[in-house]
Amino acid sequence: MLNMTRRIFQNCKGMTLVELLAVLTITGIILILSTGILINGIRSYDSAAAETVLRDEADLIMTYLMKDIFTLKESEIQKLDHGKNNDIPYSKIVLHPDHSGEIKEIGFQGSKVLTRNGTYEIGNKSVKLLPDYSITKLESKPESGDSRNKVYRIEFTLRHAKKNKDVTFVSEVSTVNDIQ
Repeated sequence: MLNMTRRIFQNCKGMTLVELLAVLTITGIILILSTGILINGIRSYDSAAAETVLRDEADLIMTYLMKDIFTLKESEIQKLDHGKNNDIPYSKIVLHPDHSGEIKEIGFQGSKVLTRNGTYEIGNKSVKLLPDYSITKLESKPESGDSRNKVYRIEFTLRHAKKNKDVTFVSEVSTVNDIQ
């Protein structure tokens, strides 16, 4: 092994220009291909990370709303209300006043989520709640045979501001129908 290494270093011929150009060309092609693969990987990661952030926020919003609506009795609901107030859109379930006389609302108003325990504002500054949200009461289906519970559909869209990516989330939740 030592003899072979000495022979290589004692050979003073060096490399030809054609060999040098071939090595540079092959190296350039490998660099271009690996850079393209790396950039695509980074883009895929960024897209997946943005969608994960949106889904995390949506899970939190849905959890708050579904918990509040699922524990509602139909007799507690005063009305389902949609519209704009001072150019601020809203879609909410308005409850009858409680024992203290306070009227609670569950739903959306502007960029806030209304819950029985107050309001929830999205914590991640790169996520925005778009004003195309809605809470609607679905018609009961007589063929299902179960008319005890009323079903509400929650629909909202979140936008990741930095990635300009929108994702719409939809879920249905029922209340207890205590009105006969």
